[in-house]
Amino acid sequence: MRLTLWQAAWRESGELPADAEIATAKFWASEAGHRVAHTTVHIRAQLLTRMDRDGLIRRKPHPRDARSQTIALAPGTDAQLTEAHQHLTALDNRAVAGFTTEEIATLKHLLTRLATNLDRTRDTSTVADQ
Repeated sequence: MRLTLWQAAWRESGELPADAEIATAKFWASEAGHRVAHTTVHIRAQLLTRMDRDGLIRRKPHPRDARSQTIALAPGTDAQLTEAHQHLTALDNRAVAGFTTEEIATLKHLLTRLATNLDRTRDTSTVADQ
């Protein structure tokens, strides 16, 4: 999910078309996102392919698992990462405009719980309310 947000922010901050990436990021932040969590692998693969094409990452074979790759930010992407972070901060501020400090804290708490539940239930087991 974070990679999707970074991709959307990076594309928008570079004044590149970002409608699809923004829509994808919004979707993953929505309630419906958990229903299709199994597609995350495909979305991440596409995202990494675009990032590789754009020279933002470097892929290397994993040292112990021939089926896997190690992925790292490409040299010289620090400025782009900083710019993307600044853009994400601005998007965050727009998203919570008009929210009280208490509402923002509640939102963060609920989103954290949601992410934790999704991480714990990858095997499709159910989780009782906390």
